[in-house]
Amino acid sequence: MKVNRALPWQKRLKNLRVAVALSAFLPVGGRRRFARRQAGYFEIRKITVPFAQLPPQWDGLTLTQLSDLHIGPGFTVRDHLPPVIEACRELNSDLLVVTGDWVDRHSRHLAEALPLLGELKAPLGVYGCLGNHDVFDTRRECLRGLRRLLGSRLLVNEAATFERDGSRLALMGIDYGHSAATAERHLRTVASRLPAADFRIMLSHDPARYPVLRQLGCDLVLSGHTHGGQISLTPEPHRVVGPMMFKFHYMRGLYREENSALYVNRGLGQTVPFRLNNPPEITQLRLVREKDKRLLDGINEI
Repeated sequence: MKVNRALPWQKRLKNLRVAVALSAFLPVGGRRRFARRQAGYFEIRKITVPFAQLPPQWDGLTLTQLSDLHIGPGFTVRDHLPPVIEACRELNSDLLVVTGDWVDRHSRHLAEALPLLGELKAPLGVYGCLGNHDVFDTRRECLRGLRRLLGSRLLVNEAATFERDGSRLALMGIDYGHSAATAERHLRTVASRLPAADFRIMLSHDPARYPVLRQLGCDLVLSGHTHGGQISLTPEPHRVVGPMMFKFHYMRGLYREENSALYVNRGLGQTVPFRLNNPPEITQLRLVREKDKRLLDGINEI
């Protein structure tokens, strides 16, 4: 039985909507040429996130987050990927994570990208999870390619643990489910596999899962998926005013709920290569131990 696949009529309708959107770029040379002009254009964002419960052994831990590369015609291996690799090298974070949508609906461009993606390095390793575009049409092929790149560091309802001076930090990734039933099944699997740890970080492509993941004991959730709403009449730090404002609750930036946090990355690529007030981003998060409740309460959405 096939899972995570749209019904034929849903798939045809979705492809038609994408085709209509992409046709708008024909007068300016087509989607590929329009996207090529944006190669190397992204914001490097550095954020300090305080946690009262962060063990002192992990105080100052840095993570580079990439999301929504959408490797394909709109985000090419030759033009778009090299500047991203160089930026990650210069950030030199302790840990590097990719929160899904490695490819743009199809894995045919992934093989070409693997050698460059293999240049991503971090002292604690490079880890990732799957997004909706990774499981649309070529889930099996995408999994095969990413396993070749990351091995067990591709976290599909799985966890990795790190120890430092007797303190354990857990990093986990949840699979993407298109249907509510599949998403619920993934959440149950994750709940049963959460390792014992002093601090837990979850990679979840879809930020809508944050409330449940927070209740499961995740201290920090890293997501993408929304592209920041992609088109917004307002820039950050203001709330999104645009077509996606009623579709997503968590749109972009940092959110806090009690002692946990969610960061929604705007991503680097997109199927339709046009953004407004939502530039592509690479994020470096620095986790710090902070007991001052006034500072913790002062951070909501960026």
